[in-house]
Amino acid sequence: MKSPSRLLIASAAVALAASALVVAPTFSQGPRDPQAGRPAPAGDAAERLAKARENYKTPTIATVDTDMIREKYVKFRSMMKELEGYAMELKGKLGKLQAELSQKEEELKRLAPGSGDAKRTQDEMIELQAKVMAFKENANREMQQRYADVETTLYNETQRMVEAIARRLELTLVVRASRDKQVSSDNPEAIVAAQMRAVIYADPKIDITDYVISNLNKNYEAAMAKSPGAAGARTQQAPPRDASATPASGGAPRR
Repeated sequence: MKSPSRLLIASAAVALAASALVVAPTFSQGPRDPQAGRPAPAGDAAERLAKARENYKTPTIATVDTDMIREKYVKFRSMMKELEGYAMELKGKLGKLQAELSQKEEELKRLAPGSGDAKRTQDEMIELQAKVMAFKENANREMQQRYADVETTLYNETQRMVEAIARRLELTLVVRASRDKQVSSDNPEAIVAAQMRAVIYADPKIDITDYVISNLNKNYEAAMAKSPGAAGARTQQAPPRDASATPASGGAPRR
């Protein structure tokens, strides 16, 4: 007859063997399926998922250099030139007010202090100083607004043209990327800007910048030919939507 201690040891061995049979297979099953154990989507969710899988296609990507567009879009250059001319006009008007104020200051120096003429000249100077301050404030505000109008026009027309070209070429994503690959240590701001770029490298074959610029300029020239008296550089008016969002059929980059 076996002793109680031997029976206890035998029972423990059987229990360990049974647990090994249960646990051991888990080490040979490989990685778990993340979807395992999750309930299948039901109803509309399942249909949407199936449709998304059906319609999925590999993304087609292109790049655009917006700085290059600023440099080569004729309308934008014309608008900026007009803005610079207006700034010079305001500067001339301000110069006249300041010259008049300087003239009053010289007059005051020649007048006896406390005299009636001196007091009258001082009052005129105070009035001129107020005019100069008001002119500066109004001029700065107007220049900021006009500059914002120019930038808004450039952005909207570029956005519409890129979207039209993307649809024509069946692109699914267009990202901003700079063609300028080199930076100089003489320009710290350029170095910082280069480091902040989202795209570090892009194959030049997927760049559509020239195509965008060409179509923007063609549409601008066509609009100017229809109404040569209306400078497309007018900052107060944006062109009609269809005037800057119709890419020409030719000259598209090869995909």
